[in-house]
Amino acid sequence: MKTGKTIKELELEINQISPKGCIYLGEALSPQFQVPITKLNLSYNKFGSEGLKNLAVGLSENAFVEQLTLNYCEIDAEGALYLQEILSFYDSKIEVLSLIGNQLRNEGVYQLFRALEANEALSELWLSNNQFGESKEIPVIEKIEEVLRKNSTLIYLNLDGNGLYNESATKFVNIMKECNPLLLIEFGVLANK
Repeated sequence: MKTGKTIKELELEINQISPKGCIYLGEALSPQFQVPITKLNLSYNKFGSEGLKNLAVGLSENAFVEQLTLNYCEIDAEGALYLQEILSFYDSKIEVLSLIGNQLRNEGVYQLFRALEANEALSELWLSNNQFGESKEIPVIEKIEEVLRKNSTLIYLNLDGNGLYNESATKFVNIMKECNPLLLIEFGVLANK
């Protein structure tokens, strides 16, 4: 892969990639090899946050990847730190990030949205089924709301399958009306608490 100057898309779904395998992928994605992959899909590989840490070695300085799909990779709240590294890179081109079915929970989603305060590339974010929701201890909904009011590049956000109730729904509908008419937020609302 390090010598593959024509690779544009890499689909490695369900390949039993381990954290150790992510070391090699992370290295190959680093700037020294200039591999022009624009779409990277590593879904259904259970490498977790340790594997994401290894991937971040290359992705945190990668100026080619535009679409990153990490669905069902068992990434937890610790992995949000590595997502921050990746999304905070000044020359990041990642426009689409899909993290469906991980376990970021409130802490991880909060940290992820901290990275989006400065990111100017991401336009589409998929966070379905990440086990987060309304909380007094970690104000994740308020952080999402704050970032969406500032960030004008994010135009699609999928929050389906998480612990969102009427209060969150009202906040998100107001953001779509007031701040960014191009923004679409998809979410399911649970019955009142």
